Amino acid sequence: MDEAVLNEDGVWTCPHDAEGDDDRCIFHRPLAEKDETAVLDAFVAAVKSRDEADTATDDQTGQFLGAAFGRLDPRGAERLQRVSGNLRLSYATISGSVDFSEVVFEGSVSFVGATFQSPQSDADTATEASFEGATFKSETTFEDATFELPTTFKGATFEARALFAGVHSEEILGFDSAVFEDVSRFREAVFEKLVSFEHATFSERADFFESTFADAHVPDEPYALEPAAWFGGATFERGAELSCSTFEVQADFALATFGGNADFHQTTFGAEADFMSATFGSDADFLGCEFVAAVSFRKATFGGTAGFQGVDLTGQQFHGADLTDADFGDATLCRADLESTLLSRARLTGADLRGATLSGAVIGDVHVDEDTRFLGRPGDDTRSPHTIAAIRASHPCVYDPAYGDDGHADTDKAKSVYRTLEDLGRRTGRSRLQARCFVRRQDLQKDGYWDDATAADATAEERLVAGARWGRSAVARAMLLYGESPWRVIGYSFVTVIGFALLYPLGGWMRPEGGEPVTYDGITSVAEFGNSLYYSTLTFTALGFGDFQPVGFGRVLTTIETSFGAVLLALLVFILGRRAAR
Repeated sequence: MDEAVLNEDGVWTCPHDAEGDDDRCIFHRPLAEKDETAVLDAFVAAVKSRDEADTATDDQTGQFLGAAFGRLDPRGAERLQRVSGNLRLSYATISGSVDFSEVVFEGSVSFVGATFQSPQSDADTATEASFEGATFKSETTFEDATFELPTTFKGATFEARALFAGVHSEEILGFDSAVFEDVSRFREAVFEKLVSFEHATFSERADFFESTFADAHVPDEPYALEPAAWFGGATFERGAELSCSTFEVQADFALATFGGNADFHQTTFGAEADFMSATFGSDADFLGCEFVAAVSFRKATFGGTAGFQGVDLTGQQFHGADLTDADFGDATLCRADLESTLLSRARLTGADLRGATLSGAVIGDVHVDEDTRFLGRPGDDTRSPHTIAAIRASHPCVYDPAYGDDGHADTDKAKSVYRTLEDLGRRTGRSRLQARCFVRRQDLQKDGYWDDATAADATAEERLVAGARWGRSAVARAMLLYGESPWRVIGYSFVTVIGFALLYPLGGWMRPEGGEPVTYDGITSVAEFGNSLYYSTLTFTALGFGDFQPVGFGRVLTTIETSFGAVLLALLVFILGRRAAR
């Protein structure tokens, strides 16, 4: 009940005179017992008489609590264009068209608990409630009202508080280009079909806390609009409160502007959501949001912190968005489109970006940790590096042909992303990330040489040069992993020492000082083979104590082994120094 009109005993008394023998006025009698035109004439007369009297005592003539109306369209040259006092239609039932378009309401307006419904006599009659272009200069409340017919507030201006908390809209409800100059409150509202706030302006904070944008059944009729929530181009000058809301329908915030904080935390988007080119002038909170379907933040701009901590954003669109200072801590960004995004100072600690497209993204100064994952496929959940599978895995980015995604395969983009991640790994102490990206980039370069060497239209000279470069790269990978693996050099060193130790006894190509050449015929135990191994080790390391000498062809083998030893030891020192410098 509207407490403002109750007396000290908590009772409201109808100010309108009863008709004939009935103890009820024309407004409170059942619709079947009164003439619709007469009711409308009486309504206009009551409002105009109050306007003409313009006294506080006559304000009661604008009270129609619990009244029953048929159509209510009191406008036109001879009808109603201005309401100077308060108008109270709380809990009224209006069964027909409503037309208050272009009307100026100078006093407060109350439709608390009112019901707007189609005529009971002819359900097929096209009806709507229109407040298009109306001006509400004082507080306006439609709290707990029910709209069972299409309703429009297009271009309406609310100069004072606009209260729509608890509204239940079963049909299209439009606020396109409406202006809310004061607080607007739509808390716990339920919108079953299309609700549109396109190009609306909210000068103060808009409150949609725990609202529900439901996916009700749409009749199969020509040009029927699918359920949706349209906020495209809307301006929220002081921000918006949409936390804990539920969008079971398409949510369109494209080109919307949020001047203050935009609070969407714990909101569920059950259908597609579009924030393309939206501007968030201050913080935007999406903490705990659930995106069931596709959501697009393409070219969106976040002037403050965008909070996506722990949110599952798999496959979502951020192409070209300004995500400076965004917080994606522990978020899932697998297969997300992050191309050309600005991620300066963004927090990516614990985030999963495997399969995300990062070409052109600025990620040089982001915050990462050991749990931040950029490379590999989302299906590979092996986080420990201490497994054979982890050691053998190639860990490609999505542009790498080795990734297996033909839709994104692009060698040039892959090289660019690898180089960017190399720099990131170097600056953040992620040596493993740096090494993996460097190796994959060199692999792509090697594969490119092979493609050039085997190209059908390549000249002989081009084939020769490209083939030589491929061979050099292949050797560098096999022996050194492009300078990233000291263990390969150590392994090849051991193989060289043992291999030559096995060669020397074949022809008796080495002998101890003053003794006989060492041959397999003279080796009767493993300990005696140690002489050959000892000589091979001295030769590899170029120590040469002089207690063994090469014989015949052994001089050639000794020279070759010494050369191998010098090269491999130099490479080992280079790799160890390179890794230590990181």
